Amino acid sequence: IERITDRMMHGYKILLSKILQLTAMPLQLRGLQLLQNRGAATRIGTNVLVYGAIIGLLGFLFTHLPQELLPQQDQSVILTFIKGPSTANLHFIEKYTKRLQNAYKKVPEYKSNMVINGWPQSNGGFSIMILSPQNQRKRTAMQIQQSLLPQLMGIPGVIAFPILPPALPGIGGSYPIEFVLNTTGSYQKLNHAMQKLETAARNSHLMFNIDTDLKFDNPQIEIDVNRNKAGILGINMAEISTALNTMIGEPTPSRFSMNGHSYDVIPQVYPQYRLNPNNLNDIYVRTRTNKLIPLANIIHISEKVGPRNLNHFQQLRSATLQASVKPGDLGKALTFLQQAANKLLPHNIHYDFAGMSRQYFTASHAMLITMLFAGIFIFLVLSAQFESFVDPFIILLFSVPLTFVGALLALKITKGTLNLYTYIGLTTLIGLISKHGILMVEFANQLQRQGKDAWTAIIEAASLRLRPILMTTASMVLGALPLAFASGAGAEPRQQIGWVIVGGMTIGTFFTLFIVPIAYTYLARKKPSAQNLDSSDEKRYGENVLS
Repeated sequence: IERITDRMMHGYKILLSKILQLTAMPLQLRGLQLLQNRGAATRIGTNVLVYGAIIGLLGFLFTHLPQELLPQQDQSVILTFIKGPSTANLHFIEKYTKRLQNAYKKVPEYKSNMVINGWPQSNGGFSIMILSPQNQRKRTAMQIQQSLLPQLMGIPGVIAFPILPPALPGIGGSYPIEFVLNTTGSYQKLNHAMQKLETAARNSHLMFNIDTDLKFDNPQIEIDVNRNKAGILGINMAEISTALNTMIGEPTPSRFSMNGHSYDVIPQVYPQYRLNPNNLNDIYVRTRTNKLIPLANIIHISEKVGPRNLNHFQQLRSATLQASVKPGDLGKALTFLQQAANKLLPHNIHYDFAGMSRQYFTASHAMLITMLFAGIFIFLVLSAQFESFVDPFIILLFSVPLTFVGALLALKITKGTLNLYTYIGLTTLIGLISKHGILMVEFANQLQRQGKDAWTAIIEAASLRLRPILMTTASMVLGALPLAFASGAGAEPRQQIGWVIVGGMTIGTFFTLFIVPIAYTYLARKKPSAQNLDSSDEKRYGENVLS
């Protein structure tokens, strides 16, 4: 093993020397002389272009990778929500949920199911299908859900759509997308704006199971009482209210006791007389002269359509667009809705986010701020250690972006997404990859103090520190491989954070071994040799000089 590592160090030293001859700053040139020398200026331009290309690749990967809050996990459960017409009742919903159960039983991985009719309203339902354990089936829950989608959406009369339960309970509602429109204006104008946005969402093909909680499709009956005529006839409003309540409600005017139990007295007409609104005209009320007259003489019945619910969000009238997306399309879909809202909505209607969509933006911004402060904290610690702002700048600027490129490339190849777990992995990489640059720059500074120039110092430092660098990388990569190849319950998030560390450390280490030495020859300041140190400096750096 010793011979192998020695040969590796020797070969790396030769390769690094050749690369520095082609790209590094000439020793005899400093400051403005670099720009005045044509060859040196060409080297600078080439290095800047290469590094700029790497940063451009980083930006491309960061913006084009799918983004979501959390990766979907196979929990061996598929949830299905059923929605019928606004006039549907329990008998109607029960009729169609039986078809839903028949579709379930055709799934080879089916184990059991349960159905709740009339939830959350009388025209809806909810179903849970339990799948076989993961080790007993070949397909994942995501694949089964996609195969069920066209079958359930093909059930006539209702809208039935299967979804997977959220990875973390309590982070939002049933839909990953909850895009809220709010205004101080009327619900009619809000509904008109929502219809435009809903049409744009359907045409985008980024979302499915699109629905809104503001719909003017609920049939209503409006009864207008002619108060003047009722007053002339001596009919008060209480009598009219009692007559209508007996017809369409369940009043409890009194109770009676029998065998020690109390029972309600509920007067009610037969169901066949309550199904047609025109039957209200057949109700009779008693006048002041004790005569019965038809209720139709003093009321006017009209039918209209109204909203099911009138919702508010942050104390404003609101409507929420709800939709499902494919794994990794959450960020793209929300960006599309933002752009469509800015284009289609009037100035007095604003948009906001709720549920999982709100958590997505909150968590993403929080993780970006965490990564930023992690870099600043490491920079300040290294500045105190090196007593310089230049050396930490070399370490971080020319190592962290490179390892991010490797991590995002690994996610791209393995079809991963940017989520909370991958952000945690990226934050971890900032500290891990910085160690490589610290090993090289610290030892190169010591060699400069012993009288060697920056070029020779960084070559020797990089070659001598190659073994601990590779050992650190190998230990982290081998430790993360079980995560990258994890299987079973909860494997999806572990796989993604594992590939971030494996790709970031592998590719980042390769780039760091060559780009950090090149940057050191350009940016590192010349360190005073041992002969030029005063008594205080000699005492400070004594141990390094003796080493």
